[in-house]
Amino acid sequence: MAALAVLYVHFVASRQPHFQSDFDQIWYGARALRLGQDPYSVIGPGREWGDWPWPLYYPLPALLPALPLSYLDVITARAIFASVSAGCFTFLVSRNGYSHLAALLSASLLFAVSFVQFAPLLACAAMSPAFGWVVSCKPNMGLAVLSTARSNKWLAVSVALSVALVLGSFALQPTWPMRWLEAIRGGEHFTPYALRPGGALLLLALMRWRRPEARWLAALSVMPGTPGVQEALILFTVPQSLRSILLLAIGTHFANFWVRPLDQFSTWMDYVNTGAMALLAFVYLPSLIAILRRPNEGEAPEWLEVAMLRIGAGLARARSRLASS
Repeated sequence: MAALAVLYVHFVASRQPHFQSDFDQIWYGARALRLGQDPYSVIGPGREWGDWPWPLYYPLPALLPALPLSYLDVITARAIFASVSAGCFTFLVSRNGYSHLAALLSASLLFAVSFVQFAPLLACAAMSPAFGWVVSCKPNMGLAVLSTARSNKWLAVSVALSVALVLGSFALQPTWPMRWLEAIRGGEHFTPYALRPGGALLLLALMRWRRPEARWLAALSVMPGTPGVQEALILFTVPQSLRSILLLAIGTHFANFWVRPLDQFSTWMDYVNTGAMALLAFVYLPSLIAILRRPNEGEAPEWLEVAMLRIGAGLARARSRLASS
């Protein structure tokens, strides 16, 4: 899969010389950082490096893993990042059984490789705490990934690696949080799914809170972010039947097809809103139904088990008081 990702990235670059991947902003930002410049000042509409239609939305920790790649040309850097991400995802997901390699057929992975995104690495963080550092690269999606931690130790390792990357970013540019918050403050497309029609239903996944995929789906529903089919890659990381994986993969293709071609949309917000509803209809609500049909069994951190027991006991006492009053 890693080799295919390299070939695909180079193929796209040869066919579309002016194509810009999501990783390009990170590469430009890492290069600016290495040269002693403020990435948030030189990247954005009408600014010095790459006339982007939007500012640098990534926090500074996202640029640190790309610092070594900033010495290479952007196409080679894209290919390396995409191949390593896809390769790690393929290896980890195969540990659930070779049937899980059907996830490679999903639009989620294809989209993530095409636009060279963090999604495969975030999915890796849901399968191994060694990838916990990725949480700080995309905090909104990263916090949702933390909800999939199987134990207190898993959670602690992930948080520690993420904090280490954040501390490294402060050493390079202490004021970056203010610059980053200033950049994302004007983002109109960061509406959580819970505030979209039907999106609040995803919170019902908490009825199966012991399952990592249920916790992730509920957490995703309240996280602000740009809807994208690549984020659904997390749903492929848990053990499930081949039939479930194939149905999920087909759903991602339906959601992706629904927003094609892009020129059917008059504005960026039209595309974002349509994409969000397509993901709810074809991926997330069907996944919710599948999750609710499964037993409330799985690996959950010890603190969560204790918290849910206390909540259950509190609700039982409240019912008793109401019954006796």
